Amino acid sequence: MKRLFCLAIIFTFFEGNTQTNYKDLGTLYRLSSTYNMFPDSLRNVEPRMYNGKIYNATNHYLDSSFLVFIPKHFKKNKLYKQVVYFHGWNNNVDSALQQFNLIDQFYASNINGILILPEGPKNAPDSYAGKFEQENIFLLFMQDVKKQLVQLNAIKVNKEQTICLSGHSGAYRAIAKILNKNNLFNNVSGIFLFDALYAEESTFMKFIAENKKAKLFCVYTNNGGTLQNCK
Repeated sequence: MKRLFCLAIIFTFFEGNTQTNYKDLGTLYRLSSTYNMFPDSLRNVEPRMYNGKIYNATNHYLDSSFLVFIPKHFKKNKLYKQVVYFHGWNNNVDSALQQFNLIDQFYASNINGILILPEGPKNAPDSYAGKFEQENIFLLFMQDVKKQLVQLNAIKVNKEQTICLSGHSGAYRAIAKILNKNNLFNNVSGIFLFDALYAEESTFMKFIAENKKAKLFCVYTNNGGTLQNCK
């Protein structure tokens, strides 16, 4: 249980296309993909408005970057896990790494895996998953991630084994849309929701029903707003 819990948490601040102060734990890459969540046509046309404030595309929905952390103990000649982590409201990939000590926890899990953190709605109160809400775009994103990492000689072709989807807060929507829009109910080995089960309960129940070998972990706090749905 401890290893599986750590498996879902991961990341930090970084500049350029190589490692930062996490060099003692592994290598952190910042890359980008046209298949990432943003930019997205909907938020370009209809900026997010919440509590009387407008969150425009320029400041919140244009970043197509993603981070990948590969721990020092990673063995690229063996099968490995792909853990995808989605940050929640009013956050971004860099702040989520810092706030939740994601890299330290992922490294401590000691799994043979890589951590992937796509940039979502940046510093915005928004659960919308952009292009990941379209058919098969997430799969194209994962293929692009793999292609770029192979080119960097960070991983080898056809050694990946499973995908785990995890996230905090509004990440529930991205995960649910990915399951539905990419028909991944039988191809995801685990889902980890950290104070994130605000809705889409039927999607996650379908995931459990159709994938008997997979795990669904719902972690909640008393005041996080998800206590009732997790019971």
